[in-house]
Amino acid sequence: MLTLIILLFIAYSVYAGARKGAMLQGVMFIGYVVVFLLAKLLAGVFKPAFELWIPYPSATMSSHFAFFSQALGLRLDDKFYLAFSFMFVFAIGWVLVRIACLLVQDLAYYPMSAKRSHWIGGILGGVGAYLFVVMVLYLAAMVPVDGLQAALGHSLLAKVMVPHTPIFSWLLHSWWIGQ
Repeated sequence: MLTLIILLFIAYSVYAGARKGAMLQGVMFIGYVVVFLLAKLLAGVFKPAFELWIPYPSATMSSHFAFFSQALGLRLDDKFYLAFSFMFVFAIGWVLVRIACLLVQDLAYYPMSAKRSHWIGGILGGVGAYLFVVMVLYLAAMVPVDGLQAALGHSLLAKVMVPHTPIFSWLLHSWWIGQ
């Protein structure tokens, strides 16, 4: 079921990117890259507040993690708050990029071959959605809830995306887990 949801989300994002065209989707993608880097810099600022506001379920020796060892799983609470604050900053930045792109909506009509514009926009939309899904799945993989871990463990697509996305999986792991 999770695999189907992931595929539908990415397919819709490809469609939306194709509709927006290469120029508008390119501006959005660049904005998301900037927001991604800002989230890395600002994630630590919000972490102490989220430690107070958001409860983290305690991991036990019987907890199972889809992508992490049990030894690491017992120490994920601190890493979860860093990842959550990263996603919080990223979400705020995502909204701001969307609002800013409303101001340059005319880029969707930039004079370019329609077929090329649709293809490039669709690819950028799909890549952006794919990377967003990897971030969400990585964050979800840190939560020691059996049902969530089972869903992640049974999704072939999630098992491929989270640990095997080139460069991006390594970045998330080094930024969120390995410090």
